Amino acid sequence: MKQSFKIITVCLLLANSTNLFAQNKTFTRDYTYQASEIDSKVSSRTNATTEMRNILLREVGTYMRTEQIVITSGSTQEYKEKIEAITAGVVEMKILDEKWNGETYWIKAEMTINPKEVEQKIKEIAEDKQKVKELEESRARVKAAEEENARLRKEIAELNKKQGNEQKIEQKTNDYNKQINTLSAEEYYTKGLNARSKGDNTQAIEYYKQAINLNPNHANAQCNLGFMYGEGKGVIQDYYEAVKWYRKSAEQGNAQGQYNLGVMYENGYGVTQDYYEAVKWYRKSAEQGDANGQYNLGFMYEKGYGVTQDNYEAVKWYRKSAEQGDASGQYNLGVMYNNGYGVTQDYYEAVKWYRKSAEQGNATAQYNLGFMYRNGYGVTQDYYEAVKWYRKSAEQGDANGQYGLGVMYFHGYGGLPQSKSQAIEWFKKAAKQGNETAINYLKGRGITSY
Repeated sequence: MKQSFKIITVCLLLANSTNLFAQNKTFTRDYTYQASEIDSKVSSRTNATTEMRNILLREVGTYMRTEQIVITSGSTQEYKEKIEAITAGVVEMKILDEKWNGETYWIKAEMTINPKEVEQKIKEIAEDKQKVKELEESRARVKAAEEENARLRKEIAELNKKQGNEQKIEQKTNDYNKQINTLSAEEYYTKGLNARSKGDNTQAIEYYKQAINLNPNHANAQCNLGFMYGEGKGVIQDYYEAVKWYRKSAEQGNAQGQYNLGVMYENGYGVTQDYYEAVKWYRKSAEQGDANGQYNLGFMYEKGYGVTQDNYEAVKWYRKSAEQGDASGQYNLGVMYNNGYGVTQDYYEAVKWYRKSAEQGNATAQYNLGFMYRNGYGVTQDYYEAVKWYRKSAEQGDANGQYGLGVMYFHGYGGLPQSKSQAIEWFKKAAKQGNETAINYLKGRGITSY
């Protein structure tokens, strides 16, 4: 059973167009913001830019909905909000012109999309609950800051009508400026996502840093910055800096930051290896519903790393992860059912979870599903299905899958021609990766070169 040590980032990538015949569509609009008594040029620009982005996102969202892109069930309003949130993560706004006269801030901007690319990306992101959650949270922060600013402007206007309210006005003005910083931070955060999507990692880092500078509590930007340092993207790889930013994000309750910090502790990246700390952060992430945190916490319980070994707890967390669609969680839950660890042994349930994982491309699950079909465990014995899944696994480079496919060629099972030469070729691939059964078979025939 192999653990997947994956660091999670909320950066959402929009692939470059490869369809020369695809037509771009551009949405261009302008907007004028009427400054209040407490607005400066900077705050007026922030408010104007934010509303301009909202207008364009609504228009792009309306267009995409007319193209009948179905990404979620639920009410029309829920659908509208979700598609606008996702679009914000994959489409960049370009400012064409802007003017400030001391009373109004006028801005003209555009969004250009390739409908087919955006449609594909929206559907891909919609399947990733964590990415959708992060984008929705970003949009929610913008909406909350806008509503708070509107309330503060109204309150300050009322306070200005009477004498003796100077202290209250000063406090509410400070609160207003904090909300302006929140809006500006979200703008830079979004720019960071867009820069990352274009492969401009250096610029993405700068935008994340600006977002954090404006909003020191921006947990998503902190988590993404940690990812950039941890992976060495746009900067020299630095695990210590990665841990620093993951910790800041994690301590604010960001589930991905908590998960990533757990990975760093489990592997000793930028910190002294500490399974107890790893479990601590995995648990915090898992309890928030993060599928990766749930999977890793289950793994720690299964192996007894940082906790008392407990297969029942392992099954509990694997199941939570698996039910969210995590392929690793599905595979490991299948293994637990297959072997009767923490649950009553049940080959039918094992096959069920192997299949879910295999259909997502998990090579080990594909091999195991092939094995179940070959031997008739939890399914009717079917060599054709066995060959199908062995091949999928083998072609991904899984040594067991390669050996299993070789065996099927050796015997001529599942519609394959009986071919020792083909079998040996697959055995060699498996042996090259250290598969002992394949090595011993080849050695018995005097084959030691792979």
